[in-house]
Amino acid sequence: LTRNMSGMVEIETDRAVSLEPYSACKALGRITLRSAGQTIAAGIIENLIG
Repeated sequence: LTRNMSGMVEIETDRAVSLEPYSACKALGRITLRSAGQTIAAGIIENLIG
């Protein structure tokens, strides 16, 4: 995805992260990804896999 685009993505992490679908918990249903001090992605959790 490039700037100002949206889509569904699957993300795998090395460590546990507390997440919930946005529909279940608005506080845990948003995510921001940062790299080198800059925000590189932001979104809303629609569902969790696994």
